[in-house]
Amino acid sequence: MESRRKIIYLITKGSWGGAQRYVFDLATGLPVEQFEVLVALGRSSTGEAFGEPGALSAKLEQAGIKTVIIPGLTRDITWFREIKIGWWLFKFFRQERPDIIHLNSSKISGLAALAGRLVNLSWLLTALPRRPAGKSYKLKAIFTVHGWAFNEERPRWQKKIIASFHWLTIILCHQTIAVSQITLNQAKNWPLVNNKLKLIYNGLTEPVFYSRLEARKKLMPDLSPDTVWLGTIAELHRNKGLDVLIEAFARLAPNYPNLNLLIIGEGEERERLAMHIARHHLTNRIHLLGQVPEAARYLKAFDIFTLPSRTEALPYAVLEAGLASLPVVATRVGGIPEIIKNGETGLLVPPADPVALSNSLKTLLPERYRESTLGRHLKTFVQQNFSRAQMLAQTLALYR
Repeated sequence: MESRRKIIYLITKGSWGGAQRYVFDLATGLPVEQFEVLVALGRSSTGEAFGEPGALSAKLEQAGIKTVIIPGLTRDITWFREIKIGWWLFKFFRQERPDIIHLNSSKISGLAALAGRLVNLSWLLTALPRRPAGKSYKLKAIFTVHGWAFNEERPRWQKKIIASFHWLTIILCHQTIAVSQITLNQAKNWPLVNNKLKLIYNGLTEPVFYSRLEARKKLMPDLSPDTVWLGTIAELHRNKGLDVLIEAFARLAPNYPNLNLLIIGEGEERERLAMHIARHHLTNRIHLLGQVPEAARYLKAFDIFTLPSRTEALPYAVLEAGLASLPVVATRVGGIPEIIKNGETGLLVPPADPVALSNSLKTLLPERYRESTLGRHLKTFVQQNFSRAQMLAQTLALYR
């Protein structure tokens, strides 16, 4: 009987977000008779203070997946510390001898890809500990791009440096997965990488949704059930464009006194967003709900879902809103237009444009039939094109 292949997933942050969900879904979805799975991750980082610290580890261990903390790993970069982490990874890979390392998030991916190449080189030069007689060994590195950091608002020189590091990571890896077509397109013309790029969309199973009434009672029991709920699920980060959403809502508020905005999520922008809300005198109508465990289950509480991001790869939140049959207004960035077909499965607006966002939201507010049509079409599209089964099958093909 053929022995199980060992795969190690690596990710920088252990809080819960899109990349962490991706790792969880893959790690728990592999056939146990074929793969031995381990997940290595950072203990904490600045950003984790605003998520669910250790949420990924807790969920994995509850599912029976072993986790290992990478000492000193955070999102911030300090060169001496990165050298120590790289050396730790090299020793860790030599000891564990994985067949595959699957890398997620930019920082750990670059360090681990380099460490993996050095492990392969060390195998050629000296026998690894406990090397089976006559058996060759080669560690395979796969990198999933959950979004290019050079798409964020940065100085031009920083974007060029970041792009160079991304290119080097792809070179060091054997295969790179892009979670959206636009993500792949942005890299396919880089030297020596085109044959290493593979499009595999994020996929998911339908959450067990609370009913509309139950979700509303759990989230905000003091709000009248007759009010209209505009909602989003997003990290409170500038990339998510929540400041733009607040401006758009401020334009709608005078003419729609029954309209409320609910924002599920936490992040470094909380204080600034709260001040922004207060300046518009909307603290009683814009509600920062913080981190809500299993947030997707509450989506049916909303009448309209919006995601006004400045940059994205392929957001799970839009896919989940589709499965909840919600009408969606989102920005025309990253892979969102691969989910939202304007006027068919939702509405698209330019990023950082509160006027366009408010106008699109306004078109949905009085048109219940249009809302249900958009939401129904989006649900069908997500079910057909973004299933967890499809994602697992295509990823397994790369592993094999």
